Amino acid sequence: METQKIPQIEILDLEEEDEMIFFNPTSQNGKTKRIEISVEHYCNDERGPTKASQNIINLEDYYDDDDDLHPGFVCEICVEPKSPNESFTIKDCFHSYCTDCVKKYVASKLQESITTIGCPVAGCQGLLEPDYCRNILPQQVFDRWGNALCEAVIREDQKFYCPFKDCSALLIIDNRGSRKAIKESACPHCNRMFCAQCKVPWHIGIQCAQFQKKLNVNERNDNKLMKLAEKKKWKRCPNCSYYVEKTYGCDYINCRCGATFSYGKGTLLTCNNVAHVNPMFPRYANAADFARRL
Repeated sequence: METQKIPQIEILDLEEEDEMIFFNPTSQNGKTKRIEISVEHYCNDERGPTKASQNIINLEDYYDDDDDLHPGFVCEICVEPKSPNESFTIKDCFHSYCTDCVKKYVASKLQESITTIGCPVAGCQGLLEPDYCRNILPQQVFDRWGNALCEAVIREDQKFYCPFKDCSALLIIDNRGSRKAIKESACPHCNRMFCAQCKVPWHIGIQCAQFQKKLNVNERNDNKLMKLAEKKKWKRCPNCSYYVEKTYGCDYINCRCGATFSYGKGTLLTCNNVAHVNPMFPRYANAADFARRL
């Protein structure tokens, strides 16, 4: 039969009428907890039955340091010591980072028009999902992620953006059940008219064919625009052909159409061939390396 260890009880006689008992149970780790227990002191009175007078004692919480020991950790992205409640473990791979770095990492991926976000560790199969990250993400970042996922399932030939630069809302072309191509339309966000066929603000008094012809002629012969673009060193997006101007930063450009390209080379980029280059900053091998330094 296993012998049960009897807890130690210590009685301290503080004053003639005050008593205090300290009960010292043994913790699982072999250390002891000193717990103060209030007791009742009974006085015999010759004039009547025994009366109880309770001594009021201020209790303090005693606990084992080793019972509640939760060591912190060092985040592999920011390389800063963090407390356990700041830890976020990625699903399916169990790599952990601090919540601040995970938020910045997700936001940087969305800025790159990447919706399938993996673990920052190269070669790791872990994935970050919106619902799994919802509790740590700002509402704006979470909504942007959801919108980007919805946009990703729409075919490229069915979507375009409002031609007004101060709007640029995503629009969907739906010609189902109609033999006639949609032309004159109103943006549901800014309520301004545009031509869905030409994808420009509505051209009043001119047919689409004539407008396209004029547009092509203007594009070939607009020497002023070409000279200005050359002077300002503007580059065309290889996906939508819009001019883009870089004022500062690295050569990694995010066009409003969602494409990413190299400003210097004018070629489309993917997450596998990204190298952020800036004369003021070091060269990063890939997007994951860049995100670790945010």
